[in-house]
Amino acid sequence: TGLRPPGDAAIVYAEVYPSLWRVAPAPGEPKDSAQVRAVVDFFAARDRAGELAAFFAGDPALTAEQRRVVETEEAWTLGVTALQQPRLAPPVSPRRYIYLRDPAEISRRSLALIAAEADIGRFARELRPLALRLAHAAGDHSVLEQLAWSKGAAAAARRALAAGAPVIVDSGMVAAGIMRERLPAKNEVVCTLRDPRTAALAAANCTTRSAAAVELWRPHLAGAVVAIGNAPTALFRLLELIEEGAGPPALVLGFPIGFVGAAEAKAALADFGRSLAYVTLHGRRGGSALAAAAVNALAAQ
Repeated sequence: TGLRPPGDAAIVYAEVYPSLWRVAPAPGEPKDSAQVRAVVDFFAARDRAGELAAFFAGDPALTAEQRRVVETEEAWTLGVTALQQPRLAPPVSPRRYIYLRDPAEISRRSLALIAAEADIGRFARELRPLALRLAHAAGDHSVLEQLAWSKGAAAAARRALAAGAPVIVDSGMVAAGIMRERLPAKNEVVCTLRDPRTAALAAANCTTRSAAAVELWRPHLAGAVVAIGNAPTALFRLLELIEEGAGPPALVLGFPIGFVGAAEAKAALADFGRSLAYVTLHGRRGGSALAAAAVNALAAQ
């Protein structure tokens, strides 16, 4: 029963004194059970901290004679190193939650719940993956009640992306949300909001930076997929550019958000005509997450 760290021993028998630990039994829990839990938590915490071996080594203040007497006794109580041993409080165990962690399974269950709770059947087959992804991104399938689109919108986007058309976005948040590995032709994602020329254009035209950034879309616009998830002014200016003769994009995903101008800009998109393909969400709701989710859904089809 010598006082020494366990070393390479696979099993070490040691005596403990459970009353050393203060315990607070749970309602209906026997005190013995709470004591066992406290002892286990305490020594497990010491083991994680690399401090367990010190308890087997005994009190470092023992003299050689005291150590000889202790080691020739029948047993030694693990952790007792003083005549007046304070009662120890068990460490607080880190809280652990039971939750689903597999990304693929989370996605599968989420889409299954949306399909079960929402009326996905009212959408054309080619639009159903897009509708599912929008509801998933919003965390609310009721947004689908305001979804509007032109005939053949999804097919137009797929053809454009497969042909290598760029994806033009109105904000860095939309760009960040696009899963570029899903883009079928390593399509370029264009965002001109932070272009050095944008601020000067905004000042010269007395408009927002988002609207000014649209001026720089001209070389990329014809046949592109445009995703607007932030500024109503960007969507308004895009429609004005097309009205002025700029090459129309293959598809406009109109999801600007806000209390001022968002609903109006999306209504203008839906009413624009000129065979402009679009998908939009009427009303004030929208956002970068929805715009990016729409691109991702179309790229994955």
